[in-house]
Amino acid sequence: MKPNSTWIGTLLHEFGHSVYDRYKDFNLPFVVRDPAHTFTTEAIAMMFGRFSSNPQWLKDNAGISEDEKKKIADNCFKTLRLDQLVFSRWAQVMYHFEKSMYENPDQDLNQLWWDMVEKYQLLKRPEGRNEPDWATKIHIATVPCYYHNYLMGELLASQLYAYIVTNVIKSEDFKLQSFTNNKAVGDYLKTKIFMPANMYYWNDMIEKATGEKLTAKYYAKQFVK
Repeated sequence: MKPNSTWIGTLLHEFGHSVYDRYKDFNLPFVVRDPAHTFTTEAIAMMFGRFSSNPQWLKDNAGISEDEKKKIADNCFKTLRLDQLVFSRWAQVMYHFEKSMYENPDQDLNQLWWDMVEKYQLLKRPEGRNEPDWATKIHIATVPCYYHNYLMGELLASQLYAYIVTNVIKSEDFKLQSFTNNKAVGDYLKTKIFMPANMYYWNDMIEKATGEKLTAKYYAKQFVK
């Protein structure tokens, strides 16, 4: 570990997974104590992980000054936005490659990989290259058919964040929120997300927590529009 943005983002992400498990209702039957879905715990981890590039969180927790917060705010948001948009295209490569590979595993997978890279990442394949570059992505072997959970998690992270800012914090500032020492935010997450665990179908849980089923509109509002 090093004292940099990458590592604090990783720690916040993993702590997000841990608090989800910590505050599940352990009075529930064992078979429903898992998260509502894999991507719902990813969403919490991702929402927390984003704070590593949030200048208000850095002021509240790392002690940067108000002047420094203002100085870095724009670049912090642009960095987070770039990360999100680049990742959204990369996730498309993984999803569509795996989907096509399982539909037809005997096809030319080397060709398929670069077809997906060119289509979704807009990157040109190296001329004359015909190597199993797809096999360097460890998720294909170790956690197959998982990558869509990351992008769905990012959508839900934005949906939860928007709901919390609007209805729990009751603010119109959607950029400079850190949730630090805000008990109301913790109570909301515990009662609406963590404690129900897998008692409800995941989209029903999201609707109970936010008033809407999973939607991409808050992700688009936060990072695209």
